[in-house]
Amino acid sequence: MPQTEDLHQESFATLHKILTESGPSPVLLLSGEPGSGRAGTLDAAVRQAQITLLRLDLDGYEEGPEGLLGFLSLWGQRHEAETDEAAAERLEKVAELAGEMTPSMASAILVAILLSQDGQLADSSGDPCESTRRILDRLAGAGRLVLHVADSAQLDAVSRRWLLDEVARNPRIVLAFSCHPNDLNVSVASDAQVRRLELEHPESEGAVHLEPVRDLLSRSDLQAADQIGRFLDLAALCGRNVPCDVLLAHLEVTTEQREALLDLIDEELVEEGEHRLFVDHQYGHPSFPGLLVYSFLRPALNQSLLADVPRDKRKRLAAELLDFVRNHVPIATRGVARLFVQLAEQTGDSKEREPYLRLLRWWVSPGDLEGLTAAVTQELETGKTPPEALLEITDRASGIWPPPHRLALLAALSAEEISRPLQADTHYLRAGLLRESGQPKEALREATWHWRRPRKCMDRRAVLAARSSP
Repeated sequence: MPQTEDLHQESFATLHKILTESGPSPVLLLSGEPGSGRAGTLDAAVRQAQITLLRLDLDGYEEGPEGLLGFLSLWGQRHEAETDEAAAERLEKVAELAGEMTPSMASAILVAILLSQDGQLADSSGDPCESTRRILDRLAGAGRLVLHVADSAQLDAVSRRWLLDEVARNPRIVLAFSCHPNDLNVSVASDAQVRRLELEHPESEGAVHLEPVRDLLSRSDLQAADQIGRFLDLAALCGRNVPCDVLLAHLEVTTEQREALLDLIDEELVEEGEHRLFVDHQYGHPSFPGLLVYSFLRPALNQSLLADVPRDKRKRLAAELLDFVRNHVPIATRGVARLFVQLAEQTGDSKEREPYLRLLRWWVSPGDLEGLTAAVTQELETGKTPPEALLEITDRASGIWPPPHRLALLAALSAEEISRPLQADTHYLRAGLLRESGQPKEALREATWHWRRPRKCMDRRAVLAARSSP
């Protein structure tokens, strides 16, 4: 088997060739674990080709009136050490613009681009999609432009489709997705467009990253070393963001032990110095309201810790933590949904990820509901999503998405040829959602659709629920 360094050199050479060859631009899939060198390899190839790179990192964007401002605040925390006077001034101007935008994924994409590029604020007025198009066209005017999505799971189906359409419209734009090795091409882009490159984590880097941690463990007393070690094992499973309160509750530490452990972690692993692993967001991470959250300083640190946990132990710890999180943390934000994706992946069962990935793909902004229906209809027609999965997500999303959002999902299913039991479930769910939306007559009509063909008691419950509407 080729060495990891050889694989990276091969990927670099392939990327450089793609970026410099003439013809339509493909969609690049940089497949690998976080910390595997996906971004670094792309950066090196882009510099060598002397073209422009835009990195799109949407971690921390959430729905709601404070979604864009929370996203900006998180960006400021992560880049505090490298923020000079000019960058601080740009952040302030972008915040003023964001305060006037309607919160949406399209707005978040525009804000992320404005944060990463000087001199683009003049193109940012009006519809966010149009503004983003103007900026992309301007940056690609003198040559190729690479737009790198740092994590493919951060994009919903409507935004992903829009970016793919932009690439088709402007052949000078190269769209690159960093994705997990288990992600299929069809979950990101069509096979005809895709050039996939596999990258592996350079194992030789792990020892360097972990040496300060091992030194800390050797200096600590037995109880503290055991607790820190167990905390870091769980933190590595969580991916980029680490909900400390959740992990400490799972470890069942006492209040006194919790405070002592957090003080030690803050002193040794959060403050500036050679031991630093984390950025401390305290209780201000928009994806984890009310929770103390760290994020890894670099993806490679997370991956090195993860690689140090034996595979069987990793699967067991992930399964236990996933079960704990399911029972104690509601999926109320995109960030929490990605935490579920990460933990499910570490269990070793790739099928565990699918419901949460689908949840993220269909978690669109209110203005994109028609686009959601179209995207899900396409998934149903091509067999990427079975009707059963759609109904399951619609049911599970109660309390996460408002009724109009879930009705948009069911609208995609209405034209499908489905079995009689699924038809009954569909009308039952739609009746309940219409009732919640304040449409009692429509709810009653849905509930009685199957009444003349008695099959399930759930239909009778739907009728009673619809009739009880005010």
